[in-house]
Amino acid sequence: MNSIKTVVLGFVLLGFSHLTLASTTNVVTCANASAYGSQDYGDAPASYGQACNKTDYWQRLGPKGDWSADSINQAVGADNATDNGVKWRTRTPGGTWSAYSNTGTLTQGNDVEFQFTMTRATTGNHAYDLLKSWVDWNGNGSFANNSNETIINYIWDKNKDSAGNVTRYNSRTRPSWFINRKGYNWNRKLGHYNSLDTNGIFTVAMTVPLNAVLGDTWLRARVVCSNSLENHSDNMNLLPTGYQDQGETEDYKLSVVAKTTVKVPEPPTVVLFSLGLMVMLTKRKRSFKA
Repeated sequence: MNSIKTVVLGFVLLGFSHLTLASTTNVVTCANASAYGSQDYGDAPASYGQACNKTDYWQRLGPKGDWSADSINQAVGADNATDNGVKWRTRTPGGTWSAYSNTGTLTQGNDVEFQFTMTRATTGNHAYDLLKSWVDWNGNGSFANNSNETIINYIWDKNKDSAGNVTRYNSRTRPSWFINRKGYNWNRKLGHYNSLDTNGIFTVAMTVPLNAVLGDTWLRARVVCSNSLENHSDNMNLLPTGYQDQGETEDYKLSVVAKTTVKVPEPPTVVLFSLGLMVMLTKRKRSFKA
């Protein structure tokens, strides 16, 4: 009987050994996205991988949304003139903040506050818009597999304003013709009206890591909607690379410098000699009095 069990178990294991578990993914690389038409691309160095988006109609970075279908072969930093979604300011701990800019130098151990400006449409049947950004603090030329390099991952619900307040109108308090006349759009997915707030400014403050790479490194910011994530991501996780049919990607070069410490200068030799001479004279005067 035991031998029969062994033979049966052997056939079962043999069958499983020939099974191949198929893995599927919704992620589309930018290189394979040509079938979707022209896109806008990020412009960080090639080691960071390509990020591209089809249209910025529903969400974009920046107040004006300067967006163009840049080529996949564009030069590094080619669209810096139109990147206007991210700025930052810096200070020494407890000091005064500098003005916001997208060129300010970062210092190891000092504070930095990143400011993200996001514009979205009042239309759409997606649940939320997403803002996500990464900084390559360790300078390895990649945003992937570095959990501490994700600096913001903000979900902006479609029925809320930028402060998180839910749209006050609903079908129980006002007739639909009245609400629609006010400019509100019904969101079938949420079963609620979309917010009329189209512009959000979101900030995140942190300390520049003491071991941040010195010299130039890169920041990438992306915005996208939940419908696009359903179609072109796994588990609704926005990656720093790959194709999204909505939204925008912007890349920024950051410059990191070493933290300097103020050293108390050593007293000059002449000063030390004078102090020593004064001490000797004082002792001699005391001995004469004695």
